[in-house]
Amino acid sequence: EEDKEEEEEEEGEEELVMPNRTLTALNLSANLIGSAGRLALEAAQAESSALCRLSLAANPCLLEGPTACLSAPQRELIASSWKALNAEAATRVGVNTLCGVLRAVPTAAALFDEAKRFEDSEGVRDAARKAVVIIGQMVESLEYPESLVQPLEHLGMRAEAAGIPAVVPFDAFGQSLITSLENELNDKISDEAVAAWHVAYEAASAFMQKAYSPQQLATGAAARPAE
Repeated sequence: EEDKEEEEEEEGEEELVMPNRTLTALNLSANLIGSAGRLALEAAQAESSALCRLSLAANPCLLEGPTACLSAPQRELIASSWKALNAEAATRVGVNTLCGVLRAVPTAAALFDEAKRFEDSEGVRDAARKAVVIIGQMVESLEYPESLVQPLEHLGMRAEAAGIPAVVPFDAFGQSLITSLENELNDKISDEAVAAWHVAYEAASAFMQKAYSPQQLATGAAARPAE
């Protein structure tokens, strides 16, 4: 009987399998995870240093808006760089951004019928203040990209109705905005943050230009300066 009990104990020991206590990768692709679920999962990943890979491919959270393609670190880089601007610096960024666009796109300059330097134009400064407010609101909404769809499409419709051509003015605005941020923040904005701004603006620009017809987009693309 003792031999039998020993054999049973040995068998029990052989069947004992230690659980995997460290989760290093989590694949939740092709589910129905929205923005709120994504944020919860990203927060959980941030709390677990071992969880180095979280895959959410083919989920609604990556398809619901213009900045859905941004990772959590990219969103944080954009938000922190924008927050580094005080009100006066943000206004300078807005003015410099618009002035850069107006110099690059003469048709846009016609919207400001003033015989002054762009920097001295009250119309430009007023538009810059409004642009800064809109950009700030969009930065605050990065976590919920679906909330950006309607505002961006509305901005695109207003631009198209005002006679602003497709493509080139939008390219100019994005480049001018990011250059103005770099000039204002200097070493306070990293190369990674600049790259994140480029990705975010390219996606936002595509949503704004949904207001344009395929012919308008083709004409605008053809007007791009040769690189």
